Amino acid sequence: MFRGRLLNLVVLSIAASGCTATAPVAPSAVPARLVLLVNGGVTRLDNASLQFNAYLADSDDVYTNVTNTTQWSSSNPSILQLFSENLFLIRAQGTVSILATNQGIATVFPVTVAPQPFLTTPPPVHVNPFIVQGDLNALGHTMTLNAIDSQFNNVNKTATWTSGDASIATVLQGVVTAVGIGTTTITVAFGGGVDVCLVSVYPGPR
Repeated sequence: MFRGRLLNLVVLSIAASGCTATAPVAPSAVPARLVLLVNGGVTRLDNASLQFNAYLADSDDVYTNVTNTTQWSSSNPSILQLFSENLFLIRAQGTVSILATNQGIATVFPVTVAPQPFLTTPPPVHVNPFIVQGDLNALGHTMTLNAIDSQFNNVNKTATWTSGDASIATVLQGVVTAVGIGTTTITVAFGGGVDVCLVSVYPGPR
């Protein structure tokens, strides 16, 4: 028995033999959703491929890379063909869905493959395809896309830029800012032409 005095109050603490106190254990976080992120994301015929990565996000919003254990497929292989593991080859123009499943959690990601802009003479606008995985690997990070007109001039400041989901990334004059984890479309319009690419925000350095 322990006797203590605190603020003129007597406090008794008694430990009985054979009795133990157990602190409550918090439940483990469970996988909540499967998030697909793209490595290189120009969605037109002059791009060779799209490579996706899969992350499981648990109920505590912790992300785990599960790319290698995810099952991948395409809803239309004549448009986007699964080549190996998480790599899809662009075969034709059209709309297709990437299907991914891991630990019983499935997600569907739509992709629209546009015509090659250089099929028009001259092409009104196109965005550069040099999008490197991990450029946006933390919230607040930025990357710059470059819009090129028919004379190969940079038109970032005069083109119209839009983000398909501003909760994932915003864009201003070609500068894309990471806002939340996920993948969204970035669209540029200029001179009557439109080009689209996919941009992903990763959960952190890999």
